[in-house]
Amino acid sequence: MTEIEKLAEILRDLHDVGVRHLGNATVRETFRERVVWDGVVEIFAVMGHATATQAFAWSYETDDGSRRYVAVLNIPPVTSPVEAVRASIVADSLAGRR
Repeated sequence: MTEIEKLAEILRDLHDVGVRHLGNATVRETFRERVVWDGVVEIFAVMGHATATQAFAWSYETDDGSRRYVAVLNIPPVTSPVEAVRASIVADSLAGRR
């Protein structure tokens, strides 16, 4: 299974929606001159959700060597790959993962 197929499967399972891959965006996010994210965010069309028409998804290797998958719907205020990454960083920070 490819990375895009895995991300699509996660989106379908988490949100019970249909998805179609649209493309990707490179995102580099810094905080206090430190890079906190530098990677590719996959962009998907979402079918069957009440409000979201797109979703953003990516994965990364954690400090312990495992893989973490992230999937964010484009529900305001999250309307772009950059905002999805920022929302994920904040959520991880609040959960004590960063």
